[in-house]
Amino acid sequence: MQKLIQHIEDANLTLREFARREGISPSFLSEITAKDPDKRKSPSLAMAVKLEAATNGAVSVADWPKLAEVANAVHGLRRGDAASIRQGQSPKAVTQ
Repeated sequence: MQKLIQHIEDANLTLREFARREGISPSFLSEITAKDPDKRKSPSLAMAVKLEAATNGAVSVADWPKLAEVANAVHGLRRGDAASIRQGQSPKAVTQ
């Protein structure tokens, strides 16, 4: 993914250095940043969350095509939870 590569380059790191710093396999990082979309793998949701934290939000979970729908649903649920809490309802009431 170009956005992650750009973030790593902007931080003056190599893929290997970034992987080591974040506790990610360098080979897996290469697989998720492959230039050929047919060869590019998608990270798990947990890994995408870890990468979002590692990049201070520059590469969000929603940036990964296979995870975008999940990320948007979670984000929408969080907004709904906040609204329901302000109204004195339980978050469960909003999702039903």
